[in-house]
Amino acid sequence: MSFKGINDAQKKAAYQFLTYLVSPEVNGAWSRFTGYFSPRKASYDTPEMKAICSRIRGRRSPLSS
Repeated sequence: MSFKGINDAQKKAAYQFLTYLVSPEVNGAWSRFTGYFSPRKASYDTPEMKAICSRIRGRRSPLSS
């Protein structure tokens, strides 16, 4: 990845955007929307994901052993 021609403000904005994208809340929303498991274990601690997981019959944490 080349950062040629990118100023510090753009780098900071890119970092903030990526931080937002990988947040538990956004990963949880992505999981709820797509039906795929969230790659972030912390996503399952959000109230929305807890509510969905509690409605799934025979559920088990996808990240538990």
